[in-house]
Amino acid sequence: VRVNLDYATDCEASELDAIIEMIVILYKNGKLTQSDIEATMADLIEFIDSLVYDNPNIFDTVGKMLCAFCNANALTTSWLCDCTSRVMDNACQPKVIVAAMKAMKESHGLHSCFGSPSDRRTLEHLLGPAKFQEIAAEFL
Repeated sequence: VRVNLDYATDCEASELDAIIEMIVILYKNGKLTQSDIEATMADLIEFIDSLVYDNPNIFDTVGKMLCAFCNANALTTSWLCDCTSRVMDNACQPKVIVAAMKAMKESHGLHSCFGSPSDRRTLEHLLGPAKFQEIAAEFL
């Protein structure tokens, strides 16, 4: 998983989609575990503030990954918020959430992943009430 997702951070859009789809299929068929995906994505998210210098589109890329893996039930909003809270640059934390929400809205409709009251509370706890309301107004 790590090799594929590391490669995916710098590849073409068609390759990114294929890598994400492959990982989702492997997960759904029991060849990968939730922890396989969580461990690799945790590293990507935690260090996203340094990855942005090499790839200015990293937030969109990670957003697409998060969208697909949340939709496959391999990742949860609670997990996402926990990982995002470890990003050293606090200004990058909302960018991770916005990228995930943007990708989810474009692909599946937000309520499939971020619509529950507990998801909203978790996001508000991470971002703070004002920032959450600002982002929610745009996406929810």
